[in-house]
Amino acid sequence: MVKNQKTLKIHQKIPDIILALFQKIPGSKLNAQDLRVLTTILNDSWKTNITPETMKQRLNSGSLFIIAKDLATDKDLKYLKQRLAPPINSPTIPVGIIETIDSKTGGNYNKVPKNYSALTKKGLWKPQTSKSDTLILVDATILSTRKGKNLGRKMMAYTLKNITKPHKYLWTYTPNIEKVKRWHESLGAKNTNHIIKQARPEFIYSDVNIMSYPVQQRNLYKDTKISH
Repeated sequence: MVKNQKTLKIHQKIPDIILALFQKIPGSKLNAQDLRVLTTILNDSWKTNITPETMKQRLNSGSLFIIAKDLATDKDLKYLKQRLAPPINSPTIPVGIIETIDSKTGGNYNKVPKNYSALTKKGLWKPQTSKSDTLILVDATILSTRKGKNLGRKMMAYTLKNITKPHKYLWTYTPNIEKVKRWHESLGAKNTNHIIKQARPEFIYSDVNIMSYPVQQRNLYKDTKISH
């Protein structure tokens, strides 16, 4: 991981996707519009009520967040105009986010917090710790207008390739949905079949199924060119 913002471009089917790796980045590094769009992405998908201030607290926690930004399309702007005021005034917007959190489990699934609130400190997030041995990929969330375009796969591939902190375990906090579990399996994850009941009581699919990724996984997209 890095102490400062690191920006990379991925040249593949979707041009000009910027993946920004954040660790202890002050909220001022993201403008107010970015925070509002990020909250919209999360609230629309998870039926939550996150505020821009809460989003800022999360990003300031020291945990790892992967945020994809891209030039806004007409479809993006129309969608966001219905949800945000004032309207978007920047050509580049967040289009996806992966949220992670550190934990110490010793490889024991039963030590993963039993609900989303405990895992994430009531949604405010926990800082990284030197004693953690497990990185939990909490959520991968895409702007509604960008779903079905492989952005989530690219962001996950980037995450798996660029995690450098020596965690022994790399797990997900995945809703127990067959389609979602198969998606993770297609990226190299193993289904542990460990179910946490009612882990996300606010979500329509409240049970969580932990998926496990190989820690040293690399080159999921061998044709992806990354340039500084």
